[in-house]
Formats: sequence, C-alpha cells, structure tokens
Amino acid sequence: MIDSANLRIVVRATRTGRDSDFVLSALIPGGSHSPEQIAASFDSNALELFTDDAFKLAVRLGIDAMQGSSQTQFELACDNAVLQYVTNTKFISFGPAPIIAFLSKLEWEITVVRMILTGKLTGISPGIIRERLRECNV
Repeated sequence: MIDSANLRIVVRATRTGRDSDFVLSALIPGGSHSPEQIAASFDSNALELFTDDAFKLAVRLGIDAMQGSSQTQFELACDNAVLQYVTNTKFISFGPAPIIAFLSKLEWEITVVRMILTGKLTGISPGIIRERLRECNV
C-alpha cells in the first residue's frame, strides 16, 4: 500500500509541477524504496523504481498520466495492484496476513459500494460507474 501511495504521489507531483523537496516531504517511508531514493530520482524518472510485476500497468499508465492523459485508469491500476497483492496472501494460514487481507478486502468492498451509490446519486451513467470500479473479490 505504501508503494502504491508513493507512486501516486510521484505522478501527482509531476502533473502539478512540484519539485523534489515537496515530493520528499510527501512520500511515506517503509515501502520498497526510501523516500530519499525516490526523491533523488524524481527529476529523471522515479517511476523506473517501481518495477514490481504488480505495478507494471500502473507505471505505464502513470507515464501517460504525467504527460496529461486521464488519471482515472492510473488510479484504478494502482488500486488493483494492491488488491492483487493482498489476494496473494490467501495461502498464508497463520499470523497477521489473513486478518490484514480480510480488512483490506472489506475496505475495498465498502469503497466500491460508496462509488456505486455516489455515482447513482449524481446521475452518472452505469457504464461510467462500471469503468471506475475496482476489482472486488472479498
């Protein structure tokens, strides 16, 4: 989840024209890469640090989003990458992993329900709502 949040921070900071000092103050420590490492490569290409298989699509869409295309698909890919990682913990029987996986999936399910209800209340067409939904397999 930290890698996903840091990836989003890099893309959003690039889109809004922020500098590496801002990025360093916004990044979350504890992910695969330190905030200092990401901020140091921010001016060149910080997205190359996120080479995990789960984030390949998100990185590709992040590059497009940094160049001005829509961020919706990028956000969706980040959420799906985290959900895929959490889903892979289903083979772990003991420890905190099953509890964390359950709570994360429950959170995703609540988010999906909120997105559907908000879309219906605001009059968004069902096709657009379906486009924006995250994968959900609780």
